[in-house]
Amino acid sequence: MSESNSELGPVDVTAIYAIPVFCGLTGLGDGALRVARERGLKVFYCHNRAFIRGADWDAYVSTASTEAPGPAKGTVPRHLQNNGGGQS
Repeated sequence: MSESNSELGPVDVTAIYAIPVFCGLTGLGDGALRVARERGLKVFYCHNRAFIRGADWDAYVSTASTEAPGPAKGTVPRHLQNNGGGQS
């Protein structure tokens, strides 16, 4: 088994990261990075290589949804439903 050369860690807003380094640092896989790019994460290219600025990541995360996932609007979670069988 080979060990990974990357570790999860904070993203420095003053740094510029090559995509593989950035993914190793953040733990984002190909699919998650693709979604982030589709939702506005800026990627720039230099000499046919893709890079992400730490400041662009910070801006993207700051504007991403902050709501925790939960039940669909208009529904009541099961543990809060009154099923009529409780004590009076």
